[in-house]
Amino acid sequence: MKKRSMILAALAMVMVLGAGISNARAYFTTYAEAEGGYVVKLGDTTRLEENVVNLHKAVSITSESTSEPVWIRVKAYYAEGDLQINEEGTEGYSAKWSLGEDDWWYYSDVVMAGETTEVLDVAIMGVEVLEDDLLNPSKVEDFDVIVVYESIPVEYDENGDPLTPDWDAEIGDDNITVDTGSAN
Repeated sequence: MKKRSMILAALAMVMVLGAGISNARAYFTTYAEAEGGYVVKLGDTTRLEENVVNLHKAVSITSESTSEPVWIRVKAYYAEGDLQINEEGTEGYSAKWSLGEDDWWYYSDVVMAGETTEVLDVAIMGVEVLEDDLLNPSKVEDFDVIVVYESIPVEYDENGDPLTPDWDAEIGDDNITVDTGSAN
């Protein structure tokens, strides 16, 4: 009888431990830890600047002083009305911005380190606003125009002239600098 109880107790213990093994095994097969890391620097740093005045958003992009030369493009979205962007003859017009077939606005010049693009004027159209509201900055700021911009490094030909930007290109190893943080 004593032998039978010992066998049953051992069997019960094996069953309890066996039930927990699958969870422990799953934990150890899916959990991994890594140490260290790398800082990836792509070589260009830009900053979007926006200023809203009387249902116009003045958009410009500044290249940081440590940045390499870049090409810039911008797209603007507004849910409630239409946007009139950089119309010739308007106060904020800049001929350096041109609309592409893909609805992006392209800046014609290379933006060098520390330089800022000319202003791209984005006007909100088709929205009725009281004259008093135009004078109230908090009312005008409620018109949320979403601005998306992209910048890519300039590539040069053998004569040192900038090549036409390829906005569909993928970043390759030759465009990435890896900083390990250690002194060489």
